[in-house]
Amino acid sequence: MISPPEIIALLDRSRALLRGNDHRETRRALRELLLARLPAYPAARATDRLAEYAMYLCMALHAELDQEDDESTGTAELAFAALAESLARYPDARYEITRQRVFLLYRFPDYLVDAWIETFPREHKDNERLRARARALDAIARATLADARDIQRDFPERFDADNELNDIINTIPPPSPPRDPGNVDLTRELLHGYLKVKYSL
Repeated sequence: MISPPEIIALLDRSRALLRGNDHRETRRALRELLLARLPAYPAARATDRLAEYAMYLCMALHAELDQEDDESTGTAELAFAALAESLARYPDARYEITRQRVFLLYRFPDYLVDAWIETFPREHKDNERLRARARALDAIARATLADARDIQRDFPERFDADNELNDIINTIPPPSPPRDPGNVDLTRELLHGYLKVKYSL
């Protein structure tokens, strides 16, 4: 079992490598962090580096460093939990954290869909799995759009200069029929609660 000091050293190494151009070593450091993704969560929390930890997990997903889909699912779920907790812990970094969550939800919905289904009432989970999956993917799209619109509303200048966010908000069709915006917040809270229990966070 990797110790907390070793985890912090790994986070430090990842940060230092990202400032350079050694992509091979950066990938190696991120892969090592993936191997310790679960014990790294409380260590990152204890040192106020949870948002940084989430960013590294998202980078690892983009680089496809996991060997199996099950591993990528765990990486995405822990990244979502870390981002959700970071939003409460670090309000001054809300733009960066919310932006990271937009990309996580938009690019990796398949890794989060099963956990999202767990937020549904039992009758929707146990019957017609394909329909539950479709509803979960729709919920993820709505949550992605809600986050992107929050950025657009609260950080208009930064949003206007962000081509990637603009592309995302223009790609996702608006919800139809309209839904109560509070449902998105509630669903995200339920998902975070489920993941905290699942991983004993």
